[in-house]
Parts: sequence; structure tokens; C-alpha cells
Amino acid sequence: MFDDLRNSEFQKNFPLIGIDKESEFHDFWCDHLVSEKDLVLRAFKGGMSSDRFAWIFLSGYQSAIQHTFPEISSDCWSSFAVSEDKKGELSGLDWHQSEKGFLLNGYKTWVAAVDQMQMIIVKAGRGDRAIYLAVERDHSNLVLTRKEQGFLAEMSEGIACFQDAMVSETKILSNANVKEFGKREVLYIYLAFCGLVVSRSKDDTVIEKAWSIAETISSEILGGNDFPKLKKIDLDVQELRVKAEPNMLGVCRWQTDQKLIAMYSKGIQTRPD
Repeated sequence: MFDDLRNSEFQKNFPLIGIDKESEFHDFWCDHLVSEKDLVLRAFKGGMSSDRFAWIFLSGYQSAIQHTFPEISSDCWSSFAVSEDKKGELSGLDWHQSEKGFLLNGYKTWVAAVDQMQMIIVKAGRGDRAIYLAVERDHSNLVLTRKEQGFLAEMSEGIACFQDAMVSETKILSNANVKEFGKREVLYIYLAFCGLVVSRSKDDTVIEKAWSIAETISSEILGGNDFPKLKKIDLDVQELRVKAEPNMLGVCRWQTDQKLIAMYSKGIQTRPD
């Protein structure tokens, strides 16, 4: 899977690039990564081009969204907004059908990369009424509000408010791959992390381990929806995270932000087989 990449100039061109603004990483992604149509390689290259964990998350996140909703354009950033207010102070997103399509009202409380994303994908309604829709960020009845800084300093986060927002039936998306989004998202983020290690580690043994794990992750992503090796992959990635730490070059806030990789492990390891 990665043989051509290992022998290409990509690794030599972007190993030490420093990007500290989300808008700049978005532009870099559009200029250098969007042309890579293989979502596995796109996420991995995103990791190779990163110098911080915010870009690791976004590189994996964009590939996971595109894999889950292949109908949407792959040429711009999207956000898959699912979270709603658990306190009930902000009403969840619901819909009513009309002659013109779906009328949306309510909130989504976590929108990743809210400053840069061009498409928001939302679940409206619950249970058998649940539908998934793609809405452009410039929809006249969609209001996006920036939240306070989240756990990754450079990544913008926001809240989406739909107020009598009419969305055409042509914007409805298939839910065929939604159930496995969470696992797939983790795998793509782990893949981007392996790209970071390959690009920035000074330890050849660690680098080879990262390439090997990336191959396994690639096979798991492309193998369907069962993900039988997920627990083993997680253990390998956590071991890689620990071993890589002493020899990483120029990664911003490694000590604090590596929790992006660590935080998934408990949930994965406690899942029933």
C-alpha cells in the first residue's frame, strides 16, 4: 500500500513544515492533499505533513467523513455534527417535511473546524425518523457560533443553530456506513498519527514500526465493517506513542496533546468482542 509513498519525494518535501493556524493547514490540505483520492493515503500524508495533533485529528477526520458519506464532495472540509445538548437547554435538531424538502430546527453542539468547514453533515430526528443531510455552511438559516478553545488549541469548534432551515430532499445522505463511523474515525486518526511518526521520528526502529502499523490499519479500513484487529491495532499504536516520544522532532505540545491518541484506548479495549 505504501511502497510508492516510501519511495516518493513527498516525505522529503514536507517533513518539517510548521503550520500554526487552522486556515493555513486548510489551504495546505487543499493545495497538496485533496488531489490524493485514496482516503487512506490522504490521511497518512496529512499526518506526515503535520507538526501538531490538531492537524492529525483533522487529517483522519476528513477521510473518515468522506468514507462514511461518499456522496459528498471530497474537495472541501466537512464536519459531521452529531452532538446535542445533554442538559436540554438547546433543543436537538429535528425536521418536518414540506413540499420543498425538509424544514430543520434545533442545535448541534459540536462542529469541528467550524471556521473552515464548507459542509455540515447532520443527523436530524431520532429513531426511525432519523435522517442525515448535507448542508452548506452559507445556508441563510444556519447560524454558526464559535465556542471557546477546545482540547486541541489550533482547531476551531462551534455550535450550529438551524432556524426554519429548508433543505432539499437532494441533500439527504445514505446511512449505510454511519454505524461504523466511530471505529473508522479512530483508525484514520491512528493512521495519520503513524504518518506523523514516520515524518518526525529520529529512531529508524520506531519509523519502521509506524510503517508496519499503517499497513495493518490500511487493511482493516479496506476490509469492511467488522474491524477484527481494532484492539490489537490500538495496543500497537499506544506502544508506538510511548516509544516515539523521546525521539520526535518539532511536534508542538506533544506532552499534552498526545492524549488525542491515548483517549480512545479505554473505549476500544472495553468493547465486547
